[in-house]
Amino acid sequence: MSVAIIAGLFGLFGTIIGAGLTTWTAKQTADRSERRAREETRRQEFRSVVTRFASTLLDHRRAAANYYNNRNSNSEIRAAVGEEAYRTRAATLSAYYELLLSTDDSETIHFASLCMEAVSKIDKDASQEVVDDSHQKAQSYIGEMIAAARNAQPGWTLEGSSGLGRIVDDPNL
Repeated sequence: MSVAIIAGLFGLFGTIIGAGLTTWTAKQTADRSERRAREETRRQEFRSVVTRFASTLLDHRRAAANYYNNRNSNSEIRAAVGEEAYRTRAATLSAYYELLLSTDDSETIHFASLCMEAVSKIDKDASQEVVDDSHQKAQSYIGEMIAAARNAQPGWTLEGSSGLGRIVDDPNL
């Protein structure tokens, strides 16, 4: 065989191997980018669910306290604030069930349940102390739930001992 044919075969094999490696590398990069985008979407949706639950819970607590404070008002006012309390309770339950469906983290679920329990203690027969205590407990449990949810969200790791975290790239993605 001549040197030109051997050099041509080396060039052909080199081109085929180079094209194969380039295709493989491009596919790996595209797959990694797709997984990261999917993970970021999951993280954002989870954060949205947690935020929605906390917001609707506080709105419901306010409406329930307003209903309690107007328990001795005329029937028209009582009916209006009662309707708002029922509407906000329905929204809170919807957000709560959405939160339950979006995570398997037992700590997040535990604090969300405690939030619901704290707010549900407000009714027309509750004392002012129970209403005030409900506010304090709900605020505290929401803070604990958010901290637990932050640690449970996709892509989140704690860094250092300050309790503050940041999103980090997962080398497995």
